[in-house]
Amino acid sequence: MTDLSIIIPVFNREKTIEKCLNSVLDSLYECAALSAEIILVDDGSEDNSVELCKGYADKNGNIRLIENAHGGVSKARNAGISAADGKYIAFIDSDDIVGKNYAAQISEAIKAEPELVLFNAHYILAPNGNFTKTAIDMPEGENQDIEKAFNPIITQKLNACWDKIYKTEIIKENGILFNDNMQVSEDYVFVLNFAAKCERVSIFPVIDYYFCFAVAGPRRMKARYINDLIYSYSQTLDFINEKGVIIAKDTLCKRFLQLFCEFLIRINSYGKYDEELKNAVKNSQLYGDIKTTKFRKPKSIIEKFIVTHGAFKLGRLFLKTVSRIERLINKAN
Repeated sequence: MTDLSIIIPVFNREKTIEKCLNSVLDSLYECAALSAEIILVDDGSEDNSVELCKGYADKNGNIRLIENAHGGVSKARNAGISAADGKYIAFIDSDDIVGKNYAAQISEAIKAEPELVLFNAHYILAPNGNFTKTAIDMPEGENQDIEKAFNPIITQKLNACWDKIYKTEIIKENGILFNDNMQVSEDYVFVLNFAAKCERVSIFPVIDYYFCFAVAGPRRMKARYINDLIYSYSQTLDFINEKGVIIAKDTLCKRFLQLFCEFLIRINSYGKYDEELKNAVKNSQLYGDIKTTKFRKPKSIIEKFIVTHGAFKLGRLFLKTVSRIERLINKAN
């Protein structure tokens, strides 16, 4: 058994997959102490991605390629999980890269044999081409009670799957997989389900991972994203009740409100906010909790007004303003 299985789903990434794989191989070369396999799962790519992946698999004994029909990133990750032989699992997106310290950081983190590892930093490609670090305020340390991680996970400060390391045994014994019916928040629900089965967590200050959101560009908004968000919120409430998590209502709703507002604005602008979707929104627990929650921060108060009053013209202006401010902040950094 190897130490680590690195699962990389691939769909039409001929422009980025080589850079991604080269960065992973370079990192593993720098850390001989970590034995790792790389599982590439092609999700029915229509470009040259498969051929490029085959080339790497032919030349590197620790790379395996799985070719699937197109079914989405969740099905691809699930195929990788089924094939994984490593003691731990990590996920990397095929348009992202890692730094040379990535493998060494993981090797150090798993020495104490934790069930879950969180890395307290995100690296994001800003619009000006520079990488910025967003640190998350949470307690660092090895083999802590899993409850230490509940708040940052629930508030979706750590909702991605790629800044974590998972013990494979827990995933496979409990049948924890990505929900392949979801197109958004599937990462978050997977992490939530995994955390529910853990007892101990290790939290480290940094991971040498670079999330390149500028590569893919903005995602086209679909009406079903709203249903995914509503479902992820219901899963969160179930988790809170099961684990007895104490969390303020405005803190819980804040992140969901932000996404809810953005999704509704964009869907309305496409003319897809029909009566059926309106009824689904207004009958949801998420909408009810947002409507009855008193938010303290101006941004959340504005978002609540937009959602509960259907003020989507104001919302479009609000999104543009927020986007401009974020670009200015990124430039300043």
